[in-house]
Amino acid sequence: MLSTFRRGEFGSSIMLTATHAADYHRQGYLPGRNLLSATEAMSMRKACVRTCGVEIKDTPRRQANNRLKPYLLFRWAADLVRHPAILDCVEALIGPNILVFHTTVWFKEPRSAKSVPWHQDATYFGLEPFEHVTAWVALTPSTEEMGCVVMLPGSHRQGQLAHTDRPDPNLMVSRGQTLEIDVDDSEEVSLTMAPGDVSFHHTFVVHRSDPNTSDDPRIGVGIILASVLGMGRLAGPEPNRESEPRAHAMWEFCRRSGVEIRHLAMQFCLAAPIDGIVMAGPCNRQQVEQAYEAATAQVDPEIWADFRAEFDIRAWSEPER
Repeated sequence: MLSTFRRGEFGSSIMLTATHAADYHRQGYLPGRNLLSATEAMSMRKACVRTCGVEIKDTPRRQANNRLKPYLLFRWAADLVRHPAILDCVEALIGPNILVFHTTVWFKEPRSAKSVPWHQDATYFGLEPFEHVTAWVALTPSTEEMGCVVMLPGSHRQGQLAHTDRPDPNLMVSRGQTLEIDVDDSEEVSLTMAPGDVSFHHTFVVHRSDPNTSDDPRIGVGIILASVLGMGRLAGPEPNRESEPRAHAMWEFCRRSGVEIRHLAMQFCLAAPIDGIVMAGPCNRQQVEQAYEAATAQVDPEIWADFRAEFDIRAWSEPER
């Protein structure tokens, strides 16, 4: 797991009070508050459109490669996930020592049928315990007409709910995961936002967004953040062969090659030419030992060569040919 890590105190201006934090834990979210200046929001919008406006896909999956974890690819996104005002607020909600686990660019074209069904973020990430927060950053206006995020207050107190996959190409989540139960939307709240506004929601809170029926694009960035001290392990089982064929193929490659997939992943990340830290997120002694083993393991160069031949991915430590 390659993540941006920020240590300790985040400056003198904590932008959320104890009352705000209590509201977040009571209702499962905080509505948008202006944290980015108009200049910052416009600059990041332009950069986002330039780098993520056109989808880049290597498989038929719903989400584009360049819209997932863009902070690993683009400077504007790396700056956004490190934004001090956002991190100050997150620290007030879940504590210090924050890592970025995932980020998605939510790009709804004008007059688009694309939507996001009722769901919980925790369904997709396999993190335990469930103390991570999504910072949703608006780079354009986000109104009801444009398909803004809609929250179900207090729904996070139900814990993890069952979801089912829906084969609908207009659903923007990875496999169309949708709550299995009927949702009483009588108390739903629409989070309308202006450019530069940031909302925060709990990983268990039930939420959705409707299609963009306006003549303008709706662009937002969802940043999944967690406290290293408050969360635990990455609980990833064997990937689903049907919905995640490439991930399953890599898992099968490692099994067939007799190498631990965590060793391959850790060595790949450690060799990457980035200004950052590889954060494994262990929560007990056994996981610390496993992370150390993965970080110090020697992966046979022939395995990297076979991996490159099969998946067209070159290890950072492997010389160019």
